[in-house]
Amino acid sequence: MALHHRKLKSRGGKDEAANLLYLHHECHNMGTNSVHSKVALATEKGWIVNSWADPAEVPVVLGDGRVVILQNDGRIATLMEGD
Repeated sequence: MALHHRKLKSRGGKDEAANLLYLHHECHNMGTNSVHSKVALATEKGWIVNSWADPAEVPVVLGDGRVVILQNDGRIATLMEGD
């Protein structure tokens, strides 16, 4: 597993709970479908956050299909259940 910054450190991302996801190494930066090679898709899914956005306000799609908001206090607010 790799710890991934949703708002990239190069974009001002911090080490805060809402900004961090654990991703499989293949999904992080080694595979052809990694978040760093498929930036548009990763942004659509909330895995990468724009430099002007607050990660605590941007929904993220989890691997099980749930759409959630990650909060800086470590809580997860579920917005939708996967099909």
